[in-house]
Amino acid sequence: MSDHPTADIHVPRGLRLIWLIPVIAALLAAYLGWQALRERGPTITVTWRTADGLVAGQTKVKYKAVELGTVDKITLSDDMSHVVVRIRMRREAEPLLTEIARIWVVRARFAEGNVSGLDTLLSGAFIVLDPGGARSPTTKLAFTGLEDPPAVRSDEPGTTFVLNTSQIGAISAGSPLFFHDIPAGEVLRYKLDPDQERVTLHVFIRAPYDGLVRRGSRFWNSSGVALELGAQGVRLRMNSLSALVNGGISFDTPAAERSGAKPAPEWIFPLYPDEARASASGYRDKIKMLTRFDGSVRGLAAGAPVEIYGIQIGEVTDVKLDFDPSGASSQVTVRFEVQPERMSMAGAAAPLGADNGLAVALRLVARGLRMQLDTTNLLTGQMALSMRFVPGAPSVDVAVESDALVLPSQPGGFERITDAAGNFVNRL
Repeated sequence: MSDHPTADIHVPRGLRLIWLIPVIAALLAAYLGWQALRERGPTITVTWRTADGLVAGQTKVKYKAVELGTVDKITLSDDMSHVVVRIRMRREAEPLLTEIARIWVVRARFAEGNVSGLDTLLSGAFIVLDPGGARSPTTKLAFTGLEDPPAVRSDEPGTTFVLNTSQIGAISAGSPLFFHDIPAGEVLRYKLDPDQERVTLHVFIRAPYDGLVRRGSRFWNSSGVALELGAQGVRLRMNSLSALVNGGISFDTPAAERSGAKPAPEWIFPLYPDEARASASGYRDKIKMLTRFDGSVRGLAAGAPVEIYGIQIGEVTDVKLDFDPSGASSQVTVRFEVQPERMSMAGAAAPLGADNGLAVALRLVARGLRMQLDTTNLLTGQMALSMRFVPGAPSVDVAVESDALVLPSQPGGFERITDAAGNFVNRL
């Protein structure tokens, strides 16, 4: 037995627990790394003209307000003409990167009376991803970003329609569409036709208002304020404050057309300059006529009403001078259309139409029918083309020129007064 004492070595328990801390930290780091790799999706690139508002490491990509990625790097293109933005997406965003996906930047915008993106003044700009409807089996990784937000997103229910007109007035992309003064859609874009004479517009009408459109629906320009001085006096028309600022289009479907066929995708609707023209378009049957005047037709223009007994039955389509340099036979040719659906023929075996228009015109002219100019507004000098029966009028033939019936004319009441006054002065 040894006389030396035996050392009792005791390892403190706390020392073993200390070694567990780095182990736990390593496991946690490994888990977080694995989680990041599991959530990491593809890296995409988007090109824009400018990187205004975008910050690498901060700007987020969103879809339906859900974050799906973060801007990773912003560089200039090789030719320095645009910027290339590299974005690291999350894995769940991969099915949304379709061939028809659209990407744009949401920032505060003040243009053409439209204000949007005010929330970004505090939170900063962000990027929106719109997958464009149906998902695609292939993933697209390179995009050209939209410089302006699209008017309609792919998940918004509705239908796109095509309009055509000669003048768009104050209408622009983003102008509202109204149905009975209810906002129902907006103008997507417009483009000048190849003939450079007319303009084609694409408009979007939201559901359920798109279901109200039929082939017989009518669209008209309802922009701004319209002040009309006519035979009915002064009329002031304003659709809404939005239409006053941004321009606008209104549409309606007449009761007789509401059970009609829906338009095909390639159907093109005419855009009328005002509601009155749109309403008159419902008269499909038209009889072309013309008349000639030897004197002045100041105040008469295309669109002026054609009346009989004070009732409008058509409108003037063209006013043209047939000038004779010798001054012997210069005349003004006025072309107009009579819409027989505006009136009924008492005791007639068949309704008035293009088929029997010549026979009816012959009978009316034989009874003394003459065309003359009448002043509808003394303040503006606007004129209307009137049909009058003149007792004792000489018999004349009704000719046909270029499918138009030629009706005889006589000086209007105001013109007869001025002519009589002139003759009286000449005799003095």
